[in-house]
Amino acid sequence: MIKKQLFIFFILCFSAAICVAQVAVYDVYTKDLSILSVDQIFLQPGNIVKDRKVNFNIARRQLTGVFDVVNASYFNADLLFLGQNEGIHKLAIYGRNSQEGKFISENKLSLAYAYQAQLNDRFALGLGLNAGIVGLSFQGSESNPGGSDTKPDLQASVNLSSDGFECGISANQFTNSQVKPLFSTFVYRRFYSVYFSKRLIERENLAIHLINLLKTSLGSELNLNTMLQSTIQQHVQLQAGFRMPGAYYFGVGFYELAFYDLLFGLHCHYVVPLPKFGNYNRLEFAIQVALPQ
Repeated sequence: MIKKQLFIFFILCFSAAICVAQVAVYDVYTKDLSILSVDQIFLQPGNIVKDRKVNFNIARRQLTGVFDVVNASYFNADLLFLGQNEGIHKLAIYGRNSQEGKFISENKLSLAYAYQAQLNDRFALGLGLNAGIVGLSFQGSESNPGGSDTKPDLQASVNLSSDGFECGISANQFTNSQVKPLFSTFVYRRFYSVYFSKRLIERENLAIHLINLLKTSLGSELNLNTMLQSTIQQHVQLQAGFRMPGAYYFGVGFYELAFYDLLFGLHCHYVVPLPKFGNYNRLEFAIQVALPQ
């Protein structure tokens, strides 16, 4: 009798554990780029480069070694219109796809509008709103049919810029959307980002910028990226930085290379984690194409 009761008790506990596992909740955050000048494009929809008529950006990050099936791809296109009183309107489209192994895929697609007003001779203020959808899917197999779920997503930012200085603050994944492609629930947890860029040195053939990007979600740890960027002969960029917690990185890029009426940019970064934060490295690259005003 006692054995039977213990057996029933074990079965009930085991069933409860399965139920808890099936309704587990996991937080999902945007995959970051160490190429901060590109990462802030996707985090700050109110950012406007006013001397460009059209901007197009694509980027990719990929873990190296045995984790090469973990990657993320991004694209963005901006179209700028001149308004009254030196105001600038921006329409943009954003997209992202990330793969977590062979069976898990995440997608995001959104449209944005931004307006930048010239406050005075020095400063301009930008406001941006980005709305779209996020989705998570599990590819099926012989033993599991798979599943997917899609929910709305919202993002907004305020940006202030002047010659040699730029800053912005944004609220990302504002809706705290919950997706449930199978049994577990995944929450696109709201987080905030603060971007700051300051030109430290400007000479005829050399410019050095300090760039910081801070991300945080209420109740979670801070994620701070700090990068020094040197622009040599107006076109060659060397970048080195550190991110907290856990990694340092370096990169090289080519900036505003003119070809006919277009401007091209190419950036490549290599991210190396500190020993206690992982044993994988990360390779990133970004390509930019712009049509000047």
